[in-house]
Amino acid sequence: MEIDNELAFRTFRPHCMELVKCPDKATLEKLELLCSCADPAILTALQEYLIFPQQLYLKNPTKPTNYTISVIRFISKFYKRAVLNQGFILKDVLTAMLGVLSSVEKQATPNEDLKLAVCECSTDLISSAEDEILDQLYSESMKLVISHLVYSSLSWALEEKFPNLRSSSLHLLSILVEKRNQDFHQIFQTLLPGILSKLAKLCQDPQLIQSSIKAQAIRVW
Repeated sequence: MEIDNELAFRTFRPHCMELVKCPDKATLEKLELLCSCADPAILTALQEYLIFPQQLYLKNPTKPTNYTISVIRFISKFYKRAVLNQGFILKDVLTAMLGVLSSVEKQATPNEDLKLAVCECSTDLISSAEDEILDQLYSESMKLVISHLVYSSLSWALEEKFPNLRSSSLHLLSILVEKRNQDFHQIFQTLLPGILSKLAKLCQDPQLIQSSIKAQAIRVW
């Protein structure tokens, strides 16, 4: 049955409009609750409208880091249920999240929860993407974004002490490999030496006591 987007969006509209005008955690939580109760097909059909306020915020985050994390987690939860069928959303959100990370790292001590949220959201976006969107992911226009994402994940897996973040970083790398297409090698060919050397270093780290993380690194390798 064809979905009437205008009719379906009526319930969500007031919260989306409020988030565009004045981002607020209470409003975000109300929208999240509505989305959690909605049919996944409706979420997929309305994703341009429901994700737009979050895209807008991530381009210019004006709230404390905790709110930014909530926005990223909203997107992550959304795409655990919806199918990502809009390439511009994938590129826009990945680019914005990496930009947020860069800004935070310049200003203060990097936030492990923020890194974990970005990692998990990236994984959920890629996991939910249609094949056509994955073709866009591994296109030349996304090479810088993918490179940034890969090396950030490798750095977190190697350097962070938080086990969940290390594990999530390796899981993201495995999803990137699992979801590869015919153009995958064009992006990863130049990245491969660095990826393999960092994974080997992680596997040989005598201070790493979590055998499960070493096992993950070997599987990704």
